[in-house]
Amino acid sequence: MSLLKYQLHPLRNTIPSCSRLNLTPLAYLWQRDQAELLNEMVEAGMEAILIKVAGIGLTPDHLGKSLAQMQSHLINLVQLFQPFPRPLFEL
Repeated sequence: MSLLKYQLHPLRNTIPSCSRLNLTPLAYLWQRDQAELLNEMVEAGMEAILIKVAGIGLTPDHLGKSLAQMQSHLINLVQLFQPFPRPLFEL
């Protein structure tokens, strides 16, 4: 089992909670190329704000910033740490 698939198991366990809260889990995005997905999200005008940072290269200074504001920084992180088989940030 790949690491990405392994990491997906805890996410699947949250699906009943999502249903109860009338939320839609976006697990299908999990195995997409992160830089490509981020670019698509920003280009589509998705409004998302960082509310938690727990990844390499992210600090509390990044809290409250939008994906559009963070796009170049996040792309740089992906390029710097490409060899890691796990996501560097969660969208």
